[in-house]
Amino acid sequence: ALTNARAFYSAAGFLPRTLSWTMRDSMVNWSLHAVSGSASWQIILILIQLSAAIALLLGWRTTLATIVNWVLICSIQNRNPVVLFGGDVVIRMLLFWSIFLPLGKRWSLDARGQDSAATVQLSVATLALLLQVCCIYWFTAKLKWGVEWTRDGTAVYYALSIDQFVKPFGIWLRGFPTFGHWLTFVIWWVECIGPFVAFIPWRTAFWRTMAVALFWGLHIGLGLCLRLGPFPAIMMVFWLPFLPTSFWDWLQKRPASASKLERSWRDRAVAQAFVLCCLVVVVIWNLRSVNYEKWRPLFPNAWSPVAQIFKLDQYWALFAPHPLSDDGWLVLDAELKDGSHVDLLRTGQPTSFLKPERISAEFPDYRWHK
Repeated sequence: ALTNARAFYSAAGFLPRTLSWTMRDSMVNWSLHAVSGSASWQIILILIQLSAAIALLLGWRTTLATIVNWVLICSIQNRNPVVLFGGDVVIRMLLFWSIFLPLGKRWSLDARGQDSAATVQLSVATLALLLQVCCIYWFTAKLKWGVEWTRDGTAVYYALSIDQFVKPFGIWLRGFPTFGHWLTFVIWWVECIGPFVAFIPWRTAFWRTMAVALFWGLHIGLGLCLRLGPFPAIMMVFWLPFLPTSFWDWLQKRPASASKLERSWRDRAVAQAFVLCCLVVVVIWNLRSVNYEKWRPLFPNAWSPVAQIFKLDQYWALFAPHPLSDDGWLVLDAELKDGSHVDLLRTGQPTSFLKPERISAEFPDYRWHK
């Protein structure tokens, strides 16, 4: 974000504040980054966010650090929604639910000198965090109603044919169309039923570990084949809360023992009621995204600002309803005073309309790609 502060978030960039205001309702899509159009202001806020991220990583003032991160993440996303991708929404929701979880109780500077006995955190927020992960897969599977995913099995082939995304490994894999045909159905069914595996009540630790391994494998494969920015890594982090207590005991080299139930201010009725309301909004919002006419009476458009203020709005159309079937590359041709032509997207090199060797490698980073 620091290297792109001027281009993406300042008044000198491609989305000045006046244009940004025409794209959004400033009351619900609030943004501290929109207070000033100077690049210096954007850099200051980004540095504050980086400091809060480091504090969260170290577990210092964990709750405060989580809140600051969430506020600034929402702020910068509202400032320029054009460059957002699915991973941004995942980070935003992970931070939101984490505000209501005691992240600083273990492996943190906040936990120094505290009782290290095993604890169990059972609350609406824990349910919300786990269901949020499931919603991503269930609703993207529901949105993948195209024949490429559900009938003719060509979705993987088409996805690997998008030159703007495909990596060398994906190009190699594209040479095995029969494997890609079956892989299409495997991916779709994993998204449909895979999250249920984590909730099997028999031998729960085993099944949760299997679910995490399954989806880690899915996202490692996506990351190897397609240029998706940090999305695969973000989703792998999002699956960590599903790992059973026995795994963390083993990692910490702590003998298994009876766990005690952890209680804090987050378990008070007001906090729990608020989180429950947010969870209901998220579920209905996702249901409305897959069948608007059916669910609109239950959650009319007039209520949408309730979700947008807290940035609970989300849409999981990941290669749905079908992968892109058209493709290309960008050339920004400019004519100089001497009559010569240069490509502004390629640091002023002579303009060429020949197809690049690998289009996905043409972009400086995933936000420029977007």
